[in-house]
Amino acid sequence: MAPNIEDIPAEMHLAILCSLSDLASLSNLIRASPAAYRVFNQNAYIVFMTTLQTCESTSDEAKAHIEAIAHLRTNFKFCPRPIHNLFDFSRLAFPDGSRQLGGRHPIRLKWRKRDPRGERYRAISAAGTSLPKKMPVSVFHGLLADASRIRRLVNLFFVDHLERLRGAQFAEPVEASFYFSQSEEQQMAWKVHPTPRRYFPKLDRPITRCEHDRVTRAAWRLQLMRDLRATTNVRLQKRLGGPDNRIPNSDDDCVISDVYYLWPDGGIFARYEREEMNTFAEWLGVEMWMSMPSASFWLPDLRQALRQKESDPRALLPTVGASSGYHVPPVDPERVVQDFDPQDPNASHGWFFFKQQLTNFARSPFRFAKFLFHLFRPLGMAIWSTERLNDMGLLPSTLLPPGSAPPHVSALLCPGTCEEWSRVFFAWRSLLAPDEQASVQRYSELFASFS
Repeated sequence: MAPNIEDIPAEMHLAILCSLSDLASLSNLIRASPAAYRVFNQNAYIVFMTTLQTCESTSDEAKAHIEAIAHLRTNFKFCPRPIHNLFDFSRLAFPDGSRQLGGRHPIRLKWRKRDPRGERYRAISAAGTSLPKKMPVSVFHGLLADASRIRRLVNLFFVDHLERLRGAQFAEPVEASFYFSQSEEQQMAWKVHPTPRRYFPKLDRPITRCEHDRVTRAAWRLQLMRDLRATTNVRLQKRLGGPDNRIPNSDDDCVISDVYYLWPDGGIFARYEREEMNTFAEWLGVEMWMSMPSASFWLPDLRQALRQKESDPRALLPTVGASSGYHVPPVDPERVVQDFDPQDPNASHGWFFFKQQLTNFARSPFRFAKFLFHLFRPLGMAIWSTERLNDMGLLPSTLLPPGSAPPHVSALLCPGTCEEWSRVFFAWRSLLAPDEQASVQRYSELFASFS
């Protein structure tokens, strides 16, 4: 006698959902079993990432997959949390440069509003939900093993997932993101739940909501880091920025975004990714992708980006409030904006940031020089990456047009090359191997296929 589908344990439902290779079977199972749908609704992120591996051959299939997942989560009456209320699909960007889901900006971390208890904030992405409190270890390890392949489609990691790592012992590397400001990190060093007013003693105005929230988030993140250090077998390492490991912001606000990598075997590897870097890269039409063991960059068509900018001047201007959510300085009442609401639709485009930068330029020529440095740094890093490929003998000569220009200049500026380069880097990122020699061999085989 066949078992009743409603009597199957949740772990078994999850294993079945993750094993389905086509969306039609997934949809049929969810429609046939409310229990299976409840498991899917609670573990949509896991199902999304595991089934995504079966449709990675083209970005069109990945787009269809994401749209289908969104459809499944929004077209059931008993869905407790509709996906359009939690996730912003308009910020989804694919590695081939297309943005066909209604937005023009890459995907970013977004801070949810305060939960009913007011204890903490959660970072919610546009590609999934929070992980469940109890999840099969094998499923989690499978996700971690495929993390490098997943990140080439979704360039983020959920801060909210760190809470699930307390007391865990993992056999795979775990990636975690923390966002701090220099002043907050110093002031919150010995405080867990501070009173925000004491950290803004010189203000002659009420504390804004943004300032209060930023202090609260910093306290929660520091406490979470202490718990991770004390209860897990991982090591946290912060990288770059001088003796105090800090990198100043382009606005002189000392707001930094460090990405910590946690490695159970005791190895130390870290990278940093500041929202300002990605913001300026968007303005140029160049996005920066960093991974291990090598850095690779996706280079879209710059001419197309410039044409889009001519048709809509706001199209490529940087956005504000999409990553950490707040750019309000804590103690300077003379700044143009004193209370920035990321939920305000009028502040979601780049004019807010553009006017703020113009004010900074008028006050300090040094800030203007820093702005230019951060503006062109991603382009310089992309050129450096191309030179490194040439030194390793991995530069596909068939993609370079004839002429005396250096390879990196030809690859970046000559017509018809950007599309091919985006294919190369997109595929290169998916072939990372732990052994460097094996990586070089696989890279060579990949580039040989383009000849």
